[in-house]
Amino acid sequence: MPKSRGRRRPKRQPRRPRRPQAVRPDLGDMEVWWRAMALADDAEARGDATGALEVMEAFPEGPDGRPFWRPTRVSNLLQVDMFGPMLPPWVFSRWICAQALQSLDPESRDRTQRALAHAVDIDDGAEVWSKEDPADAVWLMDHDWAYRQLFLYDLGGLASFVRRTASSALIASADSIHEWARSPMGAFRHLGTTTDTGSWVDVASDQTIVVPNIGSAVGLAPDDYVIGRIVPVRDGLMFESAPLPVQERTARLVAERPHDWCDALKAERSEPDGQPVVGGVRHDSLTTDVPDLLWHLALVPRDRVATGGDPEVVATAVARCLLEVAVQELEMGQDQRPYAEIDPWPCLAAAFTTPGVVEGLAAVATQADVATLQGLGGCLAEPAAAICLSVADALRDAA
Repeated sequence: MPKSRGRRRPKRQPRRPRRPQAVRPDLGDMEVWWRAMALADDAEARGDATGALEVMEAFPEGPDGRPFWRPTRVSNLLQVDMFGPMLPPWVFSRWICAQALQSLDPESRDRTQRALAHAVDIDDGAEVWSKEDPADAVWLMDHDWAYRQLFLYDLGGLASFVRRTASSALIASADSIHEWARSPMGAFRHLGTTTDTGSWVDVASDQTIVVPNIGSAVGLAPDDYVIGRIVPVRDGLMFESAPLPVQERTARLVAERPHDWCDALKAERSEPDGQPVVGGVRHDSLTTDVPDLLWHLALVPRDRVATGGDPEVVATAVARCLLEVAVQELEMGQDQRPYAEIDPWPCLAAAFTTPGVVEGLAAVATQADVATLQGLGGCLAEPAAAICLSVADALRDAA
């Protein structure tokens, strides 16, 4: 069973945590926190999630008394720390992408400013965002889908991080990361999902592509269109991160001219019935493309779990709800579900890769749940499948 190693989590983070700006200011009173950030970054670049978490535990709050570390970063490190051997190599590739985005490399300053300028332009920044406003710039860097794509791929941030910063051990644990760095933007039409796979049509080539069902299509209906980057992994192909839903006309423009995808998004905005791209908020999980809030809403009844209570009590209550939902879904089967409903399978996979949920599962699961966990292990996408089987094996061994 996955072990938490008795780790105390850093304190709960605010909704919009702070992040250092690309241009490093005079250290002053911030020196100790800049050094803490450097230590955490170095540990991550070595592939040492445990070491990075230890730095965060030593400096949980900034000089203003507020939580210092981004919640997504903490969550990702906890996943690697707890589930490490069960994680497929593509999770470590996503970890490298996340590290490249947060890199404080001085050579990234120009790249950051250029990515911000393009992202603001795509989102009609004259009315909504300002790259000169530190708060808006930080929000874009942490949340904007277009900024991530520009910084990592179009402007070479990922390739630079792999070449200059990531350790050989971290690169060796990842999956085709050099190919990821060269992956082009593409346009895809959603066909449908099974419990563990999703099928798409490449608009440019008309070829069908099958990827793991980690939620890349959650909320979409068949024949909806997205743009994103398909990358190679050990067992086939996948989206390097959650793709962006777009109109068909935008998808076809991107399929025709992949390198001009920014222009295609701006062209969509200028159409009389065009849709703004402001909704392109990304989800930076290592293991799933399903936001935490979505799987909570889809799987956990509000009257069953009281939010804001003791974390351990909440975790066990959530775990019990998930097991009950899993029993129902396994009995119902894949073919009886209306398309209008949220796909439960990637939601379950997302939930069972959440460290707090797995700790709650270890506390609440019994011998009666072994068959359910084995059933999930046989139908969910990785790494959720391996995690469920690990818990089932631990329960059976304890009998």
